[in-house]
Amino acid sequence: MLVAILLTGVVLITLGFTFWVRSYALKHLLDVPTHRSSHQQPTPRGGGLAIVVTFFFSVLLCFFNGLLDFRLLGAFSVGLVIAGIGFWDDHRHIAARWRLTVHISASIIVVFLLQDFSLVRSFFCVLFLVWMLNLFNFMDGIDGIAGSEALFVSASLAGFMWFVNTEMVWLGALLAASCLGFLILNWPPAKIFMGDVGSGFLGFTLSVLILAYSQVSP
Repeated sequence: MLVAILLTGVVLITLGFTFWVRSYALKHLLDVPTHRSSHQQPTPRGGGLAIVVTFFFSVLLCFFNGLLDFRLLGAFSVGLVIAGIGFWDDHRHIAARWRLTVHISASIIVVFLLQDFSLVRSFFCVLFLVWMLNLFNFMDGIDGIAGSEALFVSASLAGFMWFVNTEMVWLGALLAASCLGFLILNWPPAKIFMGDVGSGFLGFTLSVLILAYSQVSP
């Protein structure tokens, strides 16, 4: 019962935060469709900020309750850098080379923090992190697709960790709840998109979760 109340609270907080971001985005972050767009009506973006804030505070809650260590806290904290440059890019275009530089640097830091990888595996882990965050960035702009994909993957990861019987199940469950709160307003027809702040952060965070979970012994 307590678990259900906590996850429902995360959903509602994310939903409320998304409403607040939407009111801001309608004035400052309106995504006007072009010939390359999948949507047809001007739609606010940047709603993924709600996921970033809610999930990171959930991570802090897990840390202070002894559910994850400093290295995992550090790895998830790096995601704030990805969210930060994404939020900046949502407001004012940043050249791709600078975004890619930040993405690669953040990925290298995460792999260094997680440590348990050979040189070859580390290379592919960095490649995986950069690919995933750009994959989610590509999906954003299509009603509900990035949010529902993130919800499915994070919930599946939580389910896997539940079978393995590790406290890390909370990370996947809390991320899934955060995604669900946002998805309510992102479901077709979308009232708001994630923006780079949310899509990049989600792809990156899911990758960190997958790498962290891969180190858990059954």
